[in-house]
Amino acid sequence: MAEIEAAIGQPPPSDFSGQLKLATLDRFRTDLKEVSGATDFIRRFAHIPRCIASSSSIDRLQLCLSVLALEAEFGSHVFSADMVARGKPHPDIFLFAASKLGARPAQCLVIEDSAGGIRAAVAAGMTVVGLCAASHIREGHDLKLRDAGAVHLANSWSDVERFALHFFNG
Repeated sequence: MAEIEAAIGQPPPSDFSGQLKLATLDRFRTDLKEVSGATDFIRRFAHIPRCIASSSSIDRLQLCLSVLALEAEFGSHVFSADMVARGKPHPDIFLFAASKLGARPAQCLVIEDSAGGIRAAVAAGMTVVGLCAASHIREGHDLKLRDAGAVHLANSWSDVERFALHFFNG
């Protein structure tokens, strides 16, 4: 909020946060697109327990899954940082998700596109792939993910698939 105030020279309206959330959700309803290959990857590994463990709010996650027609792929295994005491970069959300899936952290493969998420997964003792495939990813993002602890980087879901095949079969 301080950055917005500095940029526009006055405090934002008191309901700015709520308006921004609604505008974001509306935009997702009309413009959200799959990162190429994500759905194929999710369905290819349907036999492996999986979840979403995100810093996003649960309503945002559910809307995104609905727009992308992926609700059935995750069922009740959609977890928000709102469900734990500390969000990313703390490991709480990943440890919570692993416990809900009945998995040990060392058995888990996390696919993450944020530096805070990479730190959280590493702190949880999980194997993490830094994903640099979405349209919001900018040049140099791979270096940020490496600096955060990503040993494995993927520029596409095909890259993730190759790593996952090795991880789960290796």
